[in-house]
Amino acid sequence: MVRAICSLRSRRANYGKNDAVLVDPPLTVDQARAVGDWVKANGMKLTHIFVTHGHADHWFTAGVLEERFGAQVVASVGTIEQMQIRASIREVFWDKLWPLHCVISGWLLPAT
Repeated sequence: MVRAICSLRSRRANYGKNDAVLVDPPLTVDQARAVGDWVKANGMKLTHIFVTHGHADHWFTAGVLEERFGAQVVASVGTIEQMQIRASIREVFWDKLWPLHCVISGWLLPAT
């Protein structure tokens, strides 16, 4: 669940000694798994995933990493509203652009 609070490409994983936070998870499941594998290989736990805006390529795999690590997904109310719009067009837009590569994997967006 996304909680509202106020890359591999250009995404960043910030980390301390034991915990990591991720800003804008990657688009594909393979990329999300690679990020998760890197976090695990470095002996860390992903605690938070920050979604900066609602473009699908910045959050579609948040559920994959949330499930793997129990991380809390954080986004603003405005971002969640954008996410809901992008999720509503997933089948007719995103799935046609990248079939079988993007998932929401049963991840539910909260109402704002």
